[in-house]
Amino acid sequence: ISKSGVFTIGIYDILGHFITNLIENEFKESGSFDAHWDGTDLPSGVYFYKIQGLFTDGTQASITKKILLLK
Repeated sequence: ISKSGVFTIGIYDILGHFITNLIENEFKESGSFDAHWDGTDLPSGVYFYKIQGLFTDGTQASITKKILLLK
């Protein structure tokens, strides 16, 4: 991430239904970090992860990307 701030990472199914949060309202410094998702209780398929950030300078950003779960 390019700037420090408070972040939430959510997982959604193909219909847009919320599955779980990997990170919820956690402060993160700029740089790289890992978030792990255990999808053992879900079927294989297409899911989406959405990263939302509120940066320390008051700006906001979000991005949604596709992820494929294969078993």
